Amino acid sequence: MKLKKYSSILFYSFLVLHLFFFAIFAKETNSKKSNNLKTLETGETFIFDLDRTYMPIDNKGVIADVYTSGSGLIPGGRFDDIVFLFSGGFYCTGVSNDSLWGTGNLSASRVADFHPGPVGADSADPKNVIYSIKGNDEPFGQSWQDWSDAVSLGAKFYDGDGDSIYNPVDLNSNGVWDVNEDRPDHFGDITAWCVYNDAAPPEQRRFDVLPQGLEIRQSIFTSYAISGQSDDLFIIRYELENKGTVAEVFDSVYFAAAADPDLGDYIDDLVGCDTLLNSGYIYNSGPDLEYGNNPPSFFIKLLQGPPVFIPGETYIDNNSDEEFTAGIDTPLDSAIVRRGNYLGVEFIPGAKNLDITSFTNYMKSHPTHGDVANHIELNNYLRGREKSGTWIDPCKFPFGNGDTLSNCEEINPKFMYSGDPVTGTGWLQTFPTDQRLILSTGPFRLKAGEPIELMYAYIVGRGTDHLNSITAARNIAQDVQVLYNNNFEDMPTGVGDDENLIADEFRLYQNYPNPFNPTTTIKFTTSPFNPSPYQGEGNRERLITLKVYDILGREIKTLINEQKPAGTYEVQFDASQLSSGVYFYYLSAGDFVQTKKLILIK
Repeated sequence: MKLKKYSSILFYSFLVLHLFFFAIFAKETNSKKSNNLKTLETGETFIFDLDRTYMPIDNKGVIADVYTSGSGLIPGGRFDDIVFLFSGGFYCTGVSNDSLWGTGNLSASRVADFHPGPVGADSADPKNVIYSIKGNDEPFGQSWQDWSDAVSLGAKFYDGDGDSIYNPVDLNSNGVWDVNEDRPDHFGDITAWCVYNDAAPPEQRRFDVLPQGLEIRQSIFTSYAISGQSDDLFIIRYELENKGTVAEVFDSVYFAAAADPDLGDYIDDLVGCDTLLNSGYIYNSGPDLEYGNNPPSFFIKLLQGPPVFIPGETYIDNNSDEEFTAGIDTPLDSAIVRRGNYLGVEFIPGAKNLDITSFTNYMKSHPTHGDVANHIELNNYLRGREKSGTWIDPCKFPFGNGDTLSNCEEINPKFMYSGDPVTGTGWLQTFPTDQRLILSTGPFRLKAGEPIELMYAYIVGRGTDHLNSITAARNIAQDVQVLYNNNFEDMPTGVGDDENLIADEFRLYQNYPNPFNPTTTIKFTTSPFNPSPYQGEGNRERLITLKVYDILGREIKTLINEQKPAGTYEVQFDASQLSSGVYFYYLSAGDFVQTKKLILIK
């Protein structure tokens, strides 16, 4: 464990005391982990205790580096009962009223700018806690009622009765949730939600900047299994809002997931970037002192980037004002916001979702590439540069294999160590040490009162050795991408939900070819329909609807609208009468909907 990270002598003594009891507690912890819904919560802190992963969080946005007195464990995220993540969090930088600022929450780098609660609220308000929902919670029970306080602070909910008010009442008096009834925003086995804001005064910050009125509403969803694998993952949604207390617009905003991973023994870690998977990751240089011959690999993956409006790329700026105006400008693309089975999918015409725009590695207190001292250095890191603002030269950077590469001019320096350690090709880090990583996206604008949502996945994969663990984590990352593309309908949502939300075995595939001209094939699979005893055995078909819409949401064509039995189908779509552009096709069956994008180019 990283005792060097604590400067307080008192805390050292405290840790020694708890380490004395650790061996006894470990056996108890192992027995607990057979129950993937086990948690420990105190209000200000919350612990996910899954099959293989233990992860504490607090109500200020700190992940992993959280001590809870009732847990019996020292801080850190643990996989197979060994620390893999010392500290997780985020960085953010932008421009307000022509002034650059930087903020964040990463305890390992002593950045802690956020207080519990919404902007302007008293951080000591007892409502500013972590609210949790578990899949086996009783419908309309205490956790659903407590969610009312979360909603008052800005949490989302499913508005079953359509009155825009959260009112979790069993309207049908049948003891189960039905689609016309309200319920909390939730998917996976466990959901934990909290809200915090950048209220720390300058004298308490690492960077000498004023609070900007940035509010973040954080949701963490987790499931113990994806596609039959037993590895654990966490989906983290950050909803950012500029509350307008300092500036009406934050310009040139960059946001980054940041972490200080420790794969067991922290001095033998290496980092890499997989641009195809929108991921940064950490892996071991070989066998590990604590994990043994097969240490895991830890990935952070951007699932949903911020929406950006780009004239000439995402929309035609018909009035030349460099702002997208619905009804005047012509959208060429659409950003997508996915919120799971209950809340559905939102399209933002005229925009697109940004991918990762840089990946930066820094090393604890290294003099030239270590922790940042001010918001200017932070801004440089988030833009994929060195602290000084200069670009990294892969051929000359001293911590990688650049001196052995012959194509350095072809390597994008904004994505550090973008080679493949598994095959030993490309730009690789060769200096194992205590690593930190920043996975950044931007620039984008944050207008007052117009929140945006970003989504990341924390993924742990453990294979047969240190390199095979990268492959294992990549496989999970690919599965998580499919989950996201399908709006998480394969992720568990709770006991009894499958009777009300049809999701289990539907698949809508990407059309082929795409882009296309003028015809393309759309393939989909429908699940078996098991009627109730009152419907009889003869009715085993569903009403299937497949429609095509333009980017403004106008229906273009109905391809299917009929009862069909379970099976796999292919439909030809002829767009010879349509103009070039982006279109969407929707597959629906009852409350189940899947959406894909297709591009017509003539």
